[in-house]
Amino acid sequence: MAVAIRTRVERCRAAHLLVESSRGAELVVVGTHGRTGLRRLVLGSVSGEVPHTAECPVAVVPVPATGE
Repeated sequence: MAVAIRTRVERCRAAHLLVESSRGAELVVVGTHGRTGLRRLVLGSVSGEVPHTAECPVAVVPVPATGE
């Protein structure tokens, strides 16, 4: 089974772009660093926002810990 992968470089909020792209997608995959608290508040959380607003299923994949 072939999987089509598209790469885009944009200057906008990542969550907005992913939700916009979800309109024609079968699946959106986002990574997560697992940030919580103040770091999440300051840096935002794409993986926290996209699953609630995307128009297709979203897979949230944790980034491996350093050294793995």
